[in-house]
Amino acid sequence: MRNLKINYKNLNFKILISLFILFVSKSIYSNEIKYEIKGNDYTDPNVILSLLNDIPKNADKDNSNEILKALNESRLFSDVRINFVDNNYVITIIEYPNINKLIFKNNDRLKDEDLELIASEINFT
Repeated sequence: MRNLKINYKNLNFKILISLFILFVSKSIYSNEIKYEIKGNDYTDPNVILSLLNDIPKNADKDNSNEILKALNESRLFSDVRINFVDNNYVITIIEYPNINKLIFKNNDRLKDEDLELIASEINFT
């Protein structure tokens, strides 16, 4: 009987230690930063994250400015906004419009080929 009490106490101790480790590890992993990217129709989210030189290790509002600066300096987006909600960065971007096709109508001064050459030489950056 005495041996059974000792085993019972050891079991209780092991359960308490296991629960403690479970709760501590959960709090450690809950600081994981998540990125949600909205508004990207043509750009892959991994490409957007790769534009960040140093992805912040800590979830903090102060890092929002660094992320915003890095994405604006890439000059790939017309607008970038960052919100920090529950250890998540919500990055909302507006991409520059893409031109699929140019159509020239009613042009009397220049030929269509000349206009296409001019349009191909324009740098929109």
